[in-house]
Amino acid sequence: MDKKPLAMTLFTIVLFLATFAYSFFEPLTFFDFSLIPFSIIAASEFVFGALFFGFLAFIPAVLFGFQLGAEKNAAIFLYFIPLAITAYAGSKLGFATMEDLLNQRNLVLDFKKIFLIFLIGLIIAIAVEQSIPWIIEVWPKESVLDVKTGKTTLELLQEIKYI
Repeated sequence: MDKKPLAMTLFTIVLFLATFAYSFFEPLTFFDFSLIPFSIIAASEFVFGALFFGFLAFIPAVLFGFQLGAEKNAAIFLYFIPLAITAYAGSKLGFATMEDLLNQRNLVLDFKKIFLIFLIGLIIAIAVEQSIPWIIEVWPKESVLDVKTGKTTLELLQEIKYI
């Protein structure tokens, strides 16, 4: 594993948890992320990492962490793994692109592996967003943290179909 993408992934996860903890006690939201399916948020991790050479992969995780903290949403533990995987894939693609531009390494050699990592993260993200309604049913109601759900990818596709 490369050190830069792994370090950026660790930085992303630490910021995700820190913004959740901060917003848990001081609710702060910029946007209602319940309107966006979690799989799209996970994909935005990949896009931000890839577009900005891996250095800005943490931005969607930070904004999503603020939202989850303000909602006191216990699903943060479910969102943790797909966000880490897609942040790693996006950072790896961004850093591989930068090395390719500097003629240090060929991007084509890593692209298949990076895309496979991204697809695994995206599949896990879709599985998480589809399993949240079942988790809500079994989650204890008297808990400090509550499990909340937003739109799913299937609901968004159905809305687009009827437009």
